[in-house]
Amino acid sequence: MSNIEKQKISIKGIFQKDDKFLVLKEDKNWWEFPGGKIELGESIDDCFAREIEEELGWKNTKMNKVVHIFTLNSESYKTQYIVICVKAEAGVEPIILSDEHIEYDWLTIDEIAKLDIFPDFLIALKKMLRK
Repeated sequence: MSNIEKQKISIKGIFQKDDKFLVLKEDKNWWEFPGGKIELGESIDDCFAREIEEELGWKNTKMNKVVHIFTLNSESYKTQYIVICVKAEAGVEPIILSDEHIEYDWLTIDEIAKLDIFPDFLIALKKMLRK
């Protein structure tokens, strides 16, 4: 029996530079795409802009199409996350990491596959590359 008590929605951006993708290392040593949880009453666009600015320092980002949606259950937080992965674009601003992450890198899909990352993030990359 699950002890899940709440549900949250998270929007994650897939930024691509040539054949590499931006990934962030969280302080618990797992990797993810930039983005985060939608606050109550906040639009998806506003959430994405806010989260990318908070995590990367970028102000001019653009969401394109949704490439993958998945659910992730966190028993420790008693929360189910609905994660929406979108193809995204940004200018050439430097990355200024927030305190949420300890490292970032631009990696190929093969390099990302070797990281401690949720499998659905790899599925999102593969779906994006097929389109």
